[in-house]
Amino acid sequence: MASRAEQLFFEALDFLDRADPRAAELKLREALTLAPGNASILTNLAVVCLQQGRHAAARDVAAQAIAAKPGNVE
Repeated sequence: MASRAEQLFFEALDFLDRADPRAAELKLREALTLAPGNASILTNLAVVCLQQGRHAAARDVAAQAIAAKPGNVE
């Protein structure tokens, strides 16, 4: 069975598929509380910040993703 963080992550991806970045962000932030520093969650959170025009926030979150997994190319 998938962890709660994984479930939230996939729910966020569903919201992204439905072009609802705000709902996706809420799910990703909740997932991040359960899996702090998870590079995949952080990368997708950066994407939803970009989609909402929050470029500075996207840069900050992307930097966290890189710090969490330096070789990450997502």
